[in-house]
Amino acid sequence: MLLQPREIKWRLASLFLAFTAMVLMAANAWADHSPGTGGRMVSAIQFRIIGFDPTRLLPNAGGRRSVLSAIYERLFDTDPVTNELVPLHGLSVAPADDFKKWRVQLRQGVKFSNGEELTSAAYTVHFDRILNSRTVKGPYRNMMGAFLERVVAVDKYTIEFQFRTPHPGFDKILGAPLIPWYVAAPGFVKTNAKKPGFNQMSVGAGPYMLKEFRGGTGATLVRNPHYW
Repeated sequence: MLLQPREIKWRLASLFLAFTAMVLMAANAWADHSPGTGGRMVSAIQFRIIGFDPTRLLPNAGGRRSVLSAIYERLFDTDPVTNELVPLHGLSVAPADDFKKWRVQLRQGVKFSNGEELTSAAYTVHFDRILNSRTVKGPYRNMMGAFLERVVAVDKYTIEFQFRTPHPGFDKILGAPLIPWYVAAPGFVKTNAKKPGFNQMSVGAGPYMLKEFRGGTGATLVRNPHYW
């Protein structure tokens, strides 16, 4: 069993230091820890952690993706052998209207780190903010592989992605580790989005949650007690 730390600290470092840190971390984990869970891990990354608000964060987030994926998690992953979708927050996906629409069925019972339930509202709020942003809507639309017009809630646990033209390859994009899939709790967004420090806040539904953010140079994550 691999060590699963209760706390992760991310620190900005050069590429060499990042590699050295990973080597030393692996050596120390092997020497000082028997197989099990718990403990603490420090990891270095090469790029600045700019923040967490997608309207201020361009989708080419580079090495920061490791921090974001720990906080948010995605709808699907991709099996590296079969290339098939692996369900995470999404259970299934199906195209309609000659591939101009794709419906995703959400996993029920998933909660954000603040206790909010993950429903289709999280995705409509998230994509409305992105697609109505003057600064980032273009880059985010480009990452979708076709012109994404809107994301709507069909019901509480079903979301529909609507494209201007047919998009038969959208299921592959659903399984890719892209920044648009990192969705925050809608209630948290509604309450805090207009605050000056919103870009330094984060409430996701991934395995970890943000404990401390230090001016772009580091972040401390702790276990999300609500993780599914």
